[in-house]
Amino acid sequence: MGGKPQFETRVDKIHTLRSVFDVRQLKVLPKVVIIYGYQDDPEYMYDAAIAHHADGIIYAGTGAGSVSVRSAAGIKKSAAGGHRGGASLPYRQRRRTAG
Repeated sequence: MGGKPQFETRVDKIHTLRSVFDVRQLKVLPKVVIIYGYQDDPEYMYDAAIAHHADGIIYAGTGAGSVSVRSAAGIKKSAAGGHRGGASLPYRQRRRTAG
């Protein structure tokens, strides 16, 4: 948010008035695509997000946050720009493990 990373590690946190996300001034929410990672997941999921004009990507990764070679290529492509008027897509990575 505002160029600063926000680390949300607790899954039981309830958003309140002190939440880091303030949507009161937003007229439209951004279109954010969630791509679920798995072994040897494909690059075309990122191509689809770009083609459908996503405003951002969340990569829900596996284990310790590893990324397949093809998925890494898609992440680099989406971050490099060349779409949405040359803008790069914001990208966040999340792991699906406890702890």
